[in-house]
Amino acid sequence: MKPLTITFVDNKFHLEGYPDAEKVVALAHPKAAWFTDLALHKNDLDFAADSLDGISRTSGELTFLQQVFWRSAIIHFMKCFDGSASRVPLDANTLYGAEAVALQEYDQFRKLRNKHFVHDENAWLQCHAAIVLNKKGADPEVADVGYLAFRIQTLNKGSFGNLWLLVTRARSWVVQELERVHATILSDLAKSDGDSLRRLPDIQYRPPTFAEIGRKK
Repeated sequence: MKPLTITFVDNKFHLEGYPDAEKVVALAHPKAAWFTDLALHKNDLDFAADSLDGISRTSGELTFLQQVFWRSAIIHFMKCFDGSASRVPLDANTLYGAEAVALQEYDQFRKLRNKHFVHDENAWLQCHAAIVLNKKGADPEVADVGYLAFRIQTLNKGSFGNLWLLVTRARSWVVQELERVHATILSDLAKSDGDSLRRLPDIQYRPPTFAEIGRKK
């Protein structure tokens, strides 16, 4: 089971890897929505894992690129558990509830994402307005007005290892569940009439417009 790959050859769309394929129709099945939700979760978890790999491939002192990879990994990981998203979220208790430490680490990354990276709500990022004063009697006495910014460093070996374990476990669960649902759907379709399946509507993709950027799909 893998994502379908379509190429454009001789002014036609061609489905790769299925030489006898006649057409691609929309799946009508009670588990179709969960199937696509799982596929999107796997995509985000793959991206999180690749981002962590990006940190491992860089060496030396902490760099800007490592920070980018770190934030990307956390954001895409936590996206899978976001109940406000347009897909059914993963359940942290199902994945990590058997181990109190794992669930605690998950909660820390959830707060890190929600209160620090995406929304500036906690004290892990502070900015203070300041006056720089020259020596008494100097002209001028006020040298400048500036600011001091303080940001807590969140990437270290311990936090990296904890996130890697959380991402790996979530991805393993999603892959197993995706395979299970895939097998169930295939088994049910094997009992269906082929001509009835051919009458199902073709898969259609409509590129979204900028006007839809703020709408839930």
